[in-house]
Amino acid sequence: MMRRFYPLAFLLALLVALPAQGQVTPEELEEAKSELLVVRDKVQGLADAYEAALAETEHLEWLIAGTEGQAAELDRQLEETRVVATERAVDMYIGALANNLPLFTESGSLSDIEAGLAYMRDASDDDLALLNQLAILERDIARVAQDLADAEAAQLDANTKLVAAAEEMNRTLEEAQVEYNDLYAQWQVEEAARRAVEEERRRKEEAARIAAGGSSSSGGGGGGAPPPVVVSGRTCPVNGVVAFSDTWGAARSGGRSHKGVDMLAARGTALVAIEAGTISRMGNGGIGGITIWFKGDSGDDFYYAHLDSFASGISKGQHVSAGTKIGTVGTSGNAPANVPHLHFEYHPGGGSAVNPTPLVRSLCG
Repeated sequence: MMRRFYPLAFLLALLVALPAQGQVTPEELEEAKSELLVVRDKVQGLADAYEAALAETEHLEWLIAGTEGQAAELDRQLEETRVVATERAVDMYIGALANNLPLFTESGSLSDIEAGLAYMRDASDDDLALLNQLAILERDIARVAQDLADAEAAQLDANTKLVAAAEEMNRTLEEAQVEYNDLYAQWQVEEAARRAVEEERRRKEEAARIAAGGSSSSGGGGGGAPPPVVVSGRTCPVNGVVAFSDTWGAARSGGRSHKGVDMLAARGTALVAIEAGTISRMGNGGIGGITIWFKGDSGDDFYYAHLDSFASGISKGQHVSAGTKIGTVGTSGNAPANVPHLHFEYHPGGGSAVNPTPLVRSLCG
């Protein structure tokens, strides 16, 4: 459902004249939220497919690297064996001329002839063993080459699946987030207009009361969009449609293992402080790209990586409340350009990272 936006002055007039026509109702917002839950389930399935494809590509990358190393070692052994075979052939040729042929052309005892024949039989056995070793090496190299070709073909197929899953996932996330944001933006404008009308009514009543000799009363309407839902002092670090899978310990490039959870969301989605705490570090570079280390008042540390940007006004050492916007979802650092996400780590008590999936699942469900 798409809606046009109107200037505030026009909305004021509209609300006074036609208070119920063409407005976003609370029921519509709740319906939109319900639709987002359906979309989130769909995106979660896409995220699972993406993570499975990513795991397959990481495994194939490891397999290809090992196979390439095996092929290089076999090539080295083959070259060394060929050198030995060549030297052996030369030695046999020279030895046959210099040592063995005279046994058959010069006078000698029968025992001398038998000894020469035995030598040649032994030499022949050695040569056959050498030739057999060469044949085995060449066969192994052919097998490894085929294994490598098969792995590279499988990797190409896995990469194709990975890109397709990422594209569909991002398209679904962005469409859902944009539609809900448009609806909520319209709601905010209309709420501001309603508050302005209510404030004007209250001001006139207050002025009339004072004119009649009454006393001034305090109070007034609130304003702005509600902050992220905070439960027991904590909130989901991604304030929008988000999907994630438990990939703790999964293989990553460079021989690393995954020490967090990848929370996939549309690029630019707000990232917020998971609890009240302090921005302890801010970085821009390396594997994490644009990053924030956040020290919660609980004593736990949280790491936000691959951000698109820091939130305006955020600085190192600043203390913020739970739900305060601190950045936006992106792909900076060592992250696929077509998969915006937050790499999120959880360090209880400031110690080593633990699997954050149960925590974010409890907050973002």
